[in-house]
Amino acid sequence: MNAQRDAVAFGAIGMPLRTEVYGRVDADRAASLSEEITEEVANRMDYDLPQGIFCEKFILAARAGFKSKYPRLGATVKK
Repeated sequence: MNAQRDAVAFGAIGMPLRTEVYGRVDADRAASLSEEITEEVANRMDYDLPQGIFCEKFILAARAGFKSKYPRLGATVKK
């Protein structure tokens, strides 16, 4: 939890620099796609979960979000 006692999940999102389907993925585009997926996930999360469980569920949901919305992007979400 952070100073405001909000649940915080730590992870890393990775994307290829170029894909056959989406072309070049620059830093701004990668940040925008990451923000889009993580905000969608955050809106559906249960913030009453213990931090460790929250983080695991958040990461799993973010992976699923990328695979569902951008199946050929090749984005990764890791702890």
